[in-house]
Amino acid sequence: MKLSKLLLICAIGMCAENVMAETENKMNFSVGSGVIQGNLKYSEIDVDDKMDGYFINLGLGDRSGIHYFTEYTKQESERNTQYDAITIGVKQRFYQLQNFYISAGLALGYVKIKSPERAELASNQVAYNMEYVTVPLSLEAGYVAYQKLSLFAGLDFDIIMCKNEIAVDYDKSSGRNVDMDVLSDHQSLGLKYKVGLRYYF
Repeated sequence: MKLSKLLLICAIGMCAENVMAETENKMNFSVGSGVIQGNLKYSEIDVDDKMDGYFINLGLGDRSGIHYFTEYTKQESERNTQYDAITIGVKQRFYQLQNFYISAGLALGYVKIKSPERAELASNQVAYNMEYVTVPLSLEAGYVAYQKLSLFAGLDFDIIMCKNEIAVDYDKSSGRNVDMDVLSDHQSLGLKYKVGLRYYF
């Protein structure tokens, strides 16, 4: 092979590598979505609900490093308990091997949990309305299927910082609804599992 051809091949290879590196390191806007599952437990009012739902997130960042995001989560149980949350945070990709990566995240969140109205509940259930300010910790493992699309699975763990917990029980002797503080000793909202897709623009 002539030296000129060899130099041309090397030059093309170096250009391609530089383009890939620039694409990987520049700030990218992303949209992600998927399904999420968790468990809601309040032993004080005999609640143990499996929660299923979806999440949507928007992100901006360096795909090989820091990634800023905001995420909305909607979950519901078989008893029609509603779970809504919004978080804003940052993720750092700390391990990467070819197309496989692992990242960890830290965020600030607001969570609202509401049961159906008392009239819609069974006789042994309590209506409740919970609000929380949380610090969600996350761990994500993903695979870059091709340059702009990744598949990922993750774990979220919400640490409670502030809370407002109110439950309403029905007093059969008086026929009235009675407000009561749940006063739970929960320090977290448990572990949630998610699977989704993320597209980079």
